[in-house]
Amino acid sequence: MSNFQQTQLNSVALLLPLSGDAKILGDIIKRGFNDAKADDSTAVQTFDTDSSDVNSLISQAKQQGANVIVGPLLKSRVDEMLLSPEIQNVNILALNATENVRNIAQVCYYGLSPESEAQSGAEKIYQDGNSVAIVAAPQDDYGNRSAEAFAKRWRQLTNSDADVRYYNQPLDAVAAIQNAGVSKAALYILGNAEQVLEIKQGIDSSTLKDRLAIYTSSRSNSPNNGIDFYTSMEGVKFSEVPLLADQSSSEYKKAENLANSDFSMMRLYAMGADAWSLATKFNEFRHIPGYKISGLTGELKAGQHCNIERSLSWMQYRNGAIQQAY
Repeated sequence: MSNFQQTQLNSVALLLPLSGDAKILGDIIKRGFNDAKADDSTAVQTFDTDSSDVNSLISQAKQQGANVIVGPLLKSRVDEMLLSPEIQNVNILALNATENVRNIAQVCYYGLSPESEAQSGAEKIYQDGNSVAIVAAPQDDYGNRSAEAFAKRWRQLTNSDADVRYYNQPLDAVAAIQNAGVSKAALYILGNAEQVLEIKQGIDSSTLKDRLAIYTSSRSNSPNNGIDFYTSMEGVKFSEVPLLADQSSSEYKKAENLANSDFSMMRLYAMGADAWSLATKFNEFRHIPGYKISGLTGELKAGQHCNIERSLSWMQYRNGAIQQAY
């Protein structure tokens, strides 16, 4: 704390994919970033990570006066950044994290990782007073990463292990939970809307009905879900970024319009907006333990290695609609 100084933004460099396959992602993040910046006079230079190697771009940004770099976004580019000798003497907010993340004095890592959402799921289930947690996860990269993050956080909170069940077919998870002889527990279902729905319907037509408090992630929340889906999901709680939890806000309406109501793109818009907020408070996150801000992607605070953690909003399917969950 002794050498702490409030963040002074002279000039910001934004490193995003602005051509190539990921251009659509870079464009909406850039839009969210610029909308949040609004009429702030800080200079922002934008660099296309598909145009050159990251080392050269960071060097160029520093020569042009940038003292905070936001990005890169793609994991391969974040790994390039971690190996770059140019990351000395500049603050960097990477917009992703990889297995190679380590504690570097002036680097923080922020993104919409499934791991941070799963950790938030463990925290919510614990806060709701549940002592037994079961996780149903698809047998794939997303399922493995999310389930491991949930189990790790659950162990930290309760000193006990979550019962993780991986499935190839959703109904396999229902059978596995039934065979475990559960009397009362919380179930965290990982998967897309179809997988989560199939597991929920399987539970409702089995002996497990009314024994499980069911939770899931934002992956189940799609603009394509209709009244039948909402009705079948009765009682299920799910996490969501605050932007999508408040449909009456001006930010929601702007993002909805820009992203043609695509929720995954709207979340990236929110991420761009929060990247601006994080950049303006970079030193505070890096040096003040417990420092947090309320953003469009969650309540944000720095965890280990300055990995930005997100506490999310919680919603619930009730009476054929979505309501705030308590």
